[in-house]
Amino acid sequence: GAGQEAFARLATETSEQLAAGVLDAELVARLREGCLKSTFDRYKLLGEVADDEVDWPTISAVVALVMGFRVTEDGTIGAAGVSTIKFGSVLTWPPVPLELTSGSPSIAALESLLPEDDTDERDSLREILYGVHGDQLTLIDEAEGGDEFKALSLVVQFLAHFGFLNSDAVLSDDVKKIKARAVKR
Repeated sequence: GAGQEAFARLATETSEQLAAGVLDAELVARLREGCLKSTFDRYKLLGEVADDEVDWPTISAVVALVMGFRVTEDGTIGAAGVSTIKFGSVLTWPPVPLELTSGSPSIAALESLLPEDDTDERDSLREILYGVHGDQLTLIDEAEGGDEFKALSLVVQFLAHFGFLNSDAVLSDDVKKIKARAVKR
């Protein structure tokens, strides 16, 4: 569909942006010792993302790790196989450029990977957002926060949906190589 066509257009930008420094070994080491260290630290990070206390380069790096990108021994960046298996679906990466900002087309691409609105699964992701950001504050920010809050809330939901909170495996260097299904054109 249209989402996959957007992925195809955006995928060509990914390698150039990775080379431009979305991920580097020093940043990854810092993240792993800090905000990625434990489930508690990851929940705290989601709250800070929702509260607009994390910069976009850091958000981009965390999303890249969850997507399955790793810094290899020689310092280059590569996809470590398939990043995440969620409910039996295998995602082929890289679908999006990884330098996220509130106005980037990557945010729409991440959103297209989330469950449909008004489904129980999407509602449970919104509950996580309410939990880390606060019910009333989320409702106010959704009404008044504009593109920035919408983008940040989608990042929170994306990370929660793809195992960021509960799975150390999502962030480990030992990402399982699994044969990805072909993406329909």
